[in-house]
Amino acid sequence: MTFWYEGHLDQIAQMLRDGLSARQIAAKFDGVSRNAVIGLVGRRADLAEIGFSRSPRGGEDRAHKVARLRREKAPRPEKPKKAAVAVEEAAEVVRPDIAASLYDANSLRVELHNIPTGGCHWPVNDVPKGGVFLFCGCEAMPEKPYCEVHYSRSIGKGTESERAAVTAAKSIARAA
Repeated sequence: MTFWYEGHLDQIAQMLRDGLSARQIAAKFDGVSRNAVIGLVGRRADLAEIGFSRSPRGGEDRAHKVARLRREKAPRPEKPKKAAVAVEEAAEVVRPDIAASLYDANSLRVELHNIPTGGCHWPVNDVPKGGVFLFCGCEAMPEKPYCEVHYSRSIGKGTESERAAVTAAKSIARAA
């Protein structure tokens, strides 16, 4: 830990006014790192007010100038709202509503605490506020939380490219 004395603080303030960098100031003191100087300037309001100069030549350095020019030149394009609507419509087409009765016809419709060991944990009802959740309760697949019907529903059919890959793999297997 570096201890700073009042005389050191005055010297550092003068060096900051002279435009020295943190590395140059640290070199003037034995055993003091650049980061120690930066930390001191950041913690002390009187030194932070003076601050480090941006560049030894004065003015802004090249990196800051390039960043400023990029910000000024590049106007941000507005995103079209119609594209977002099209994505939402596409999502609705891809995921049609399927009546729960088709998947849950064989469900035991039991409460959570009544699900038998190794039973399916798929929720089968829409619960109004304060209502009771009901679960399938049928025999689950080994080491899975759901029965075969609900497990297949939980993983879905995959994307179009995944389905195409499965079809291609099956055709290759048949040809071999």
